Amino acid sequence: MLGSVGWDYLPSNEAAAEVHRKLCADICLQIFKTSVDVVFSSEDYGAGFARYLSGAFSVYYCAPVEVESICLDPSRRRLPISGSQIRANPHQHRAYLSSEVYCDFVEKVCFLGGESTGKSTLSRLAAERFATEYVAEYGRTLWEAQAGLLLYSDMLKIAQVQIEQEQQASMSANRYLFCDTSPLTTLLYSDEMFGEVDDALEVLANRQYEHIFLCEPDFDFVQDGTRKDDSFRRYQHDWYIRELNKRGHHYIQLKGSIAERLKVIESVLS
Repeated sequence: MLGSVGWDYLPSNEAAAEVHRKLCADICLQIFKTSVDVVFSSEDYGAGFARYLSGAFSVYYCAPVEVESICLDPSRRRLPISGSQIRANPHQHRAYLSSEVYCDFVEKVCFLGGESTGKSTLSRLAAERFATEYVAEYGRTLWEAQAGLLLYSDMLKIAQVQIEQEQQASMSANRYLFCDTSPLTTLLYSDEMFGEVDDALEVLANRQYEHIFLCEPDFDFVQDGTRKDDSFRRYQHDWYIRELNKRGHHYIQLKGSIAERLKVIESVLS
């Protein structure tokens, strides 16, 4: 949204007060197309902020605009927390944040790999270990619901629903959200099954995750009635390596038993 009005970056929290005040004024005028009547705060900066906005709005509208400053609970008796404390550790103070705000601090952890490499098990166990949420593979859910029949049009739907479920789960997640697959996997199957990839799916396949773990095909292949074979599993693994490197995504490879893989995950995230 900010890019639509020509801003290439947001200022750091340590930037001068005038920089942040100008940003707020620009957002009000250029995005929301309005001014504000009151600045509510619990600190001394409120009065200066209100004066700055009054000046900026007055210049923009070529008419006097008075923004009032109201200071609430400066002693922090009713609400014993500050914005600085929350920013310093949003996870510790998540009770003071709405789910819509807190979810932006949740780190998405994605598991990739060929069939029968432990992705589903790892996402579930990691979520239990970190007392948080995980998102199952929607493609598998849809495949089962449609009795094993997937259409080309389902490919984009799978990626879109996968992302929707990740976003929904992040609202109740705790610090991390573990994701069993990503739209990149859907792109692979679209190309393999139908020989083509929807342009919109190609865009979704670049979805960013804070952590990506690639599961090695280094233990026995287990056929559950839905998978191909070990040779396809190894093809998938090599494909992921090529694609992740081509797209510039950092990833960590997981080897060994499930327990050994969990130890690596814990060491990276703890």
